Amino acid sequence: TELIKYPHKKEDKTFVIPDSVTSIGDSAFRDCDSLTGVTIPDSVESISQYAFYDCDSLTEVTIPDGVTTIGQYAFPNCDSLTKVTLGTAVKTIGAVAFADCYKMTELTINSENIESLGSSVFNSTSSYITTLNVGPEVTTLNSTFYSFYGLKVINVDSGNKAYSSDNGVLYNKAQTELIKYPHKKEDKTFVI
Repeated sequence: TELIKYPHKKEDKTFVIPDSVTSIGDSAFRDCDSLTGVTIPDSVESISQYAFYDCDSLTEVTIPDGVTTIGQYAFPNCDSLTKVTLGTAVKTIGAVAFADCYKMTELTINSENIESLGSSVFNSTSSYITTLNVGPEVTTLNSTFYSFYGLKVINVDSGNKAYSSDNGVLYNKAQTELIKYPHKKEDKTFVI
């Protein structure tokens, strides 16, 4: 079942998508400026292009574990969006999906392997993301995620079998390879 359109002038602050929905349609929530939160159920498998484009009041998004595809321009220009959590099944994120979200400071990745990242996924957002959280299921981490210019800390779940972190720095699991020291980490000295 596809959620086709949420009325963009509806004044409700939150909305719970029914469990019967498996996809969120093109521009379904586009320009819904009153919404501060949307609960997406695990039954949703895809979020189409422009689905949440320009939702100015949306503050936090949790992509549930059922979602495999996030379409292009799915969440750009969400001016109040501060935190995004990607579920375990996300394989594809379309171009410009989270661009121009100037308040986004935290990104959590739980997907085992994001196979396809479109161009400019985090365009003009990457310099604002200060915290990257890597979940236990992640086995391949695209360099796009840890090259955010604003990063101060990278946290890796202790149950992750491929990566680890120590004091906000990204390593392989055995800590024999330092993968990334965050660009904006505020320590004055660092000992490898």
